[in-house]
Amino acid sequence: PAAAGAGAAAGAAGRAGDAIVGTPPGFESDAVFARMAANLRTQPRLPAKVEGSFGFTVTGGPGGAVAEWWVVARSDAAPRVAVGKPATKPDCLVTISDAHLVALAAGKLNGMSAYLSGKMKLKGDMRLAQKLAALVGAGPRSKL
Repeated sequence: PAAAGAGAAAGAAGRAGDAIVGTPPGFESDAVFARMAANLRTQPRLPAKVEGSFGFTVTGGPGGAVAEWWVVARSDAAPRVAVGKPATKPDCLVTISDAHLVALAAGKLNGMSAYLSGKMKLKGDMRLAQKLAALVGAGPRSKL
């Protein structure tokens, strides 16, 4: 209940372009989610390109902490990036470590390799996971 309330509060204030309220301290991947929010704010066609919602469980934070974020990038809803559990079931659930998410966003880790090696776990619409690169912005591609 407390986590759901925190997610709802963060969702209201976590619209793309706003500060992401409630970000857990010490997670390097916070910068990845901030970039997603900025991309959603500055690229009005991005939600229609992605057309989905994500739930992220990020492991391996400071002291072994786990944090959750959610992202809505759909043409029929306001774009959002928020901390906590989503109010509705996301189309794609992603479980990944903090370090691996940062490496993925930087182009140092290939998404397919991360999935096949177990570094990233997916549930739901796996095809949607291929659109994560559009959310995080154009970065250098991994040669893995």
